[in-house]
Amino acid sequence: AGVLLSRAVTERALYLQLTAYVRALSVDAAARRVAGQLRAADPRNAPDAAALAGRVPAALRAALGAGAAAVSALRDASGYHWVSLAKLFGGGGAGGGTVSVQ
Repeated sequence: AGVLLSRAVTERALYLQLTAYVRALSVDAAARRVAGQLRAADPRNAPDAAALAGRVPAALRAALGAGAAAVSALRDASGYHWVSLAKLFGGGGAGGGTVSVQ
């Protein structure tokens, strides 16, 4: 009782997580991955990535693109393999800082 639990995330881990989200929200990257899997399973009948990406409804593509752009902007506001917590959250700092998630 009376114990507050929290997780600490390093700046590098946050950068890598944001990168994973950007990749997950990219329609074109997903289409390339699926096309590669289909080509590996059946090289003669696999659709190309552009055809697969074209099947995604425009509204969904726009929503995913907006999400990817927002996450990418957070990630890109910092540097290579680190997120500036001071710049994003007004605390922490560069190089080994952490942010508490509660």
